[in-house]
Amino acid sequence: MTLVVTSSKLPNKANIESILWRGFVLPGHEACQLFSRDARWHLEGTAVFSHEQQPCRLTYEVVCDPAWRTLSGKVEGWLGNTEVGIQIKTIPPNTGGLMRLSNQM
Repeated sequence: MTLVVTSSKLPNKANIESILWRGFVLPGHEACQLFSRDARWHLEGTAVFSHEQQPCRLTYEVVCDPAWRTLSGKVEGWLGNTEVGIQIKTIPPNTGGLMRLSNQM
C-alpha cells in the first residue's frame, strides 16, 4: 500500500492534512483533505477505482461541526456509464426528522 501525507495552509483553510493512498480492497487510488473552515471540519476527496470490472470515479465531501457531529455529506461521480449523485443533510433538532436525502441527478 502506498501512503503519502502532507500538511500545509492555504487561504480560507486552516489545519490542512492531505493524504493519498492506493486501495487494498479494490484496485485504485484515493486522495483527500481534512481541513477546518468557518468553525467546521471538512473532509473532501476523490476515489478512482474499479468495481465489478467497471471504472469508477467518486468525489465526496463531509462537513462536521466543531464537536465532529456530521452536518452534511455529498457524493458525486460515475460508475461505468451510470452517474452518481447523492446529498445528505442533517435536520435541526425539534423539526420531526433525522436526515434529508436528495438525489442530485
